[in-house]
Amino acid sequence: MYPIAFAVVEIENTETWSCFFDIFFQDVVFITDKQKGLGNAIHALIPNVEHMHCVWHLHNTFKLAGHTNLTSKQRL
Repeated sequence: MYPIAFAVVEIENTETWSCFFDIFFQDVVFITDKQKGLGNAIHALIPNVEHMHCVWHLHNTFKLAGHTNLTSKQRL
């Protein structure tokens, strides 16, 4: 586990946590691999957060589905 954000505050309370998460969720981006329901769950909990899909996982999904005969021109 790695810390991705921190804050220095005078006192740890509901107000400082609310401020921290307000700023945090304005800057954070969730990157997922199109898990069923995950995007909906993120949107339900944090409606305005940015959510993207991981291109590497999408590529592997296409490969697993048998789409391996694409030429480089078709990939563009």
